[in-house]
Amino acid sequence: VWNKDIRMFEELRYKVEGITFARILRENIEGLTTEQANAAHHLYGDCEIRVHVPSFLVLLLHELMAPFYLYQLFTVILWLYQSYFVFTLTLLVIILAFTSSSAKSEHDELFKLRYRTFQSFRLTVIRDKVPSVMNSKNLVLPCDCLLLEGEAVVNESELTGESIPVVKVPIPEDNHRKYKESQDKRHTLLQGTVVIQQKAIQKLNNDSTNARALVISTGYSTQKGQLTRFVLYPKSHDFKLMPHVLCVD
Repeated sequence: VWNKDIRMFEELRYKVEGITFARILRENIEGLTTEQANAAHHLYGDCEIRVHVPSFLVLLLHELMAPFYLYQLFTVILWLYQSYFVFTLTLLVIILAFTSSSAKSEHDELFKLRYRTFQSFRLTVIRDKVPSVMNSKNLVLPCDCLLLEGEAVVNESELTGESIPVVKVPIPEDNHRKYKESQDKRHTLLQGTVVIQQKAIQKLNNDSTNARALVISTGYSTQKGQLTRFVLYPKSHDFKLMPHVLCVD
């Protein structure tokens, strides 16, 4: 989004970075009102990572537009002009077989990625200080959260590859210490991690038996979303050979 103060585009995230723990607890421990939730949904959108899967024909055309295959197709036209029909047909079949195999593999991988990122959930949210249940499927977190109350044991193997469970603790009631995502990972629950166990710590006068957490990022703003974006749109690598090849006269 465009930030008028610094006159630059910045990532859209729930503003908790640089805010004291005491203020985060004071403003969010009782949940959101219905109006605040609707406004947040309008601003941040749905809590999901959307992976677009192009059709097989589109992926096949994208493969055929690669420089190597364009060169091969150009040679096919030349051999066809020279009346080498058998050789031309054989070369064309080989090109289509290789490109079709590559397009099919990419199509299947995108389907698998969309299946891993598209999940349904049932979560208990607090609206107008009243708990209510929203759609869910299991205890896999659909967003990045900041633990406000209670403790949780999570499995972060999908993100880190480490199978050892990690204990998450709530943020302290500190009026001076400010939240920094890079330094306060033990208070942060990440999307895609599996909640093995959770329990409440009765700091408030309520009968809740569940831990409470504040959603701080959704969709592609989460760490899992950033990994998914990197898989879908990897950075291009510029080889030193290419500029020299293009400069050859």
